[in-house]
Amino acid sequence: MDVGPTSNRKNPTQKRVLVIAYYWPPAGGPGVQRWLKFVKYLPQHGWTPTVVVPKNAAYPVLDPSLQDDVATDLNVISAPIFEPYEAVLRLLKRRDAERLGSTGNKKSGSINKLMLQNRSKSGRYAIPGKAFEYLALAKPMLNVTPKPSDLDDLATQWGCITIGYDDEREALQKIEALEFQSKPSDEVRMAFTRATLTGQLSEALNKLTSLNP
Repeated sequence: MDVGPTSNRKNPTQKRVLVIAYYWPPAGGPGVQRWLKFVKYLPQHGWTPTVVVPKNAAYPVLDPSLQDDVATDLNVISAPIFEPYEAVLRLLKRRDAERLGSTGNKKSGSINKLMLQNRSKSGRYAIPGKAFEYLALAKPMLNVTPKPSDLDDLATQWGCITIGYDDEREALQKIEALEFQSKPSDEVRMAFTRATLTGQLSEALNKLTSLNP
């Protein structure tokens, strides 16, 4: 295993947490953002993270610019894994075709409206992670989800429109006839930033460690 160049143990009073993540820079896309940002903000709440990531992951999307968000004193351990996706790429001989370039230059200003469709089999109780990525864009958002559901409750809290459906064709007809301008307020968006959510994560970690000293 390869260990990062520094130990990230400057403050001995901070508690330590081990983070095991598959997606990590140079991976791109929304999946890498979650733990990248949590790890970035955890030290501000008294937690020093050590991150274990795969050494030979075959990421379909690459964005080397995200490396700028990785602290220079963060302890990152790279461990080799068995990567089925890499084997598939070799079999199909489409490595270059399947790997996408940087996603760091997306022009979100060209997006006028967003639609989030919850198609999970457990849709009444599942909240897609994409919902929070869309929230950050501050655009009018329409949510197509079963009613009642957790996503419906959350979207209502955000001030966004939701359409409940049992039949996808019926939902599409409703969408085509709908004009929507509702979008989350700045106050709502700030409540769900990575920095704010990391604070909530650290509170949960504090409670967990207080129960298991």
